[in-house]
Amino acid sequence: MTSKKYSKKIQNIFLDDPYKILSFMRWGVTTPANLRYELGIESKQDLNHYLKKYVKEGILQKLSKGMYVMTESGKIIYDHYEHYKNKQLVRVENLKVTFVVEKGGEELVKNLKSKKQELKNNVTMYHAKLKRHSTRLIVSKNQYKFEVTVTNALGITPNEAFHYAMLEAYGVANHLTDSFDIELSEGYANGKPEIAIPSPFASASLLINGASQIRTDKAIMNRSKGRGADWEVYNLQDAQKVVDMPDTMARIEEKIDRIEKNSVYSSPFYSNLAGNSQLGFF
Repeated sequence: MTSKKYSKKIQNIFLDDPYKILSFMRWGVTTPANLRYELGIESKQDLNHYLKKYVKEGILQKLSKGMYVMTESGKIIYDHYEHYKNKQLVRVENLKVTFVVEKGGEELVKNLKSKKQELKNNVTMYHAKLKRHSTRLIVSKNQYKFEVTVTNALGITPNEAFHYAMLEAYGVANHLTDSFDIELSEGYANGKPEIAIPSPFASASLLINGASQIRTDKAIMNRSKGRGADWEVYNLQDAQKVVDMPDTMARIEEKIDRIEKNSVYSSPFYSNLAGNSQLGFF
């Protein structure tokens, strides 16, 4: 299959996958019921529509007993798509989202499969891996907090990537409330997530300095495996500044051009030239 066909498949199939079905299907066999549960799809009819569509296009294969699996060609296309997407999109990494356990903290301590860690000041942590993300239950003075560290999430803009990261955290929290008789508060982000924005300025700086990473107090320019050059910052405000940088630089360049032009036209030398018809410039 040629790269042109890959790009067409990517555009028509993978970008039109509202429930991330294919991302979930890449790594194993599953059923529609499992997909609905894991991806939070309410409409059985909508899910069946997409499953039939992907089977028809050769991306999925329907097995016996209602099982579905991704075809080998589908996996190849998906991997190409992921490689392309990972380089082009903004990535949020290591976002910590905390939920206060309002009910059922003791049940979580008893039943959650976790690794116990005792700290100073009577603080105990219970570490667990849920839905591919690291979590920890923090217990201190009869207060229970559940923290999810979202490994990474992608989006077209920093705000979108951050939004998807929060959705990932809520997905873990919902999984917990479905599994145990507990109640959680609304989640809130804390800590310093890494927001990586693909940046030509970072690429140029790394190239000029012959470095794979340039670190400052507020940001990191980095070239990592599977991605191009990123400008990594720690909050959405700075992330938006990085995104806006090409437009900002263009406006600065236009302003400098106008200043230089006005400076030339207003100089005595230019006035003398303009008034000297013998030079033949005008």
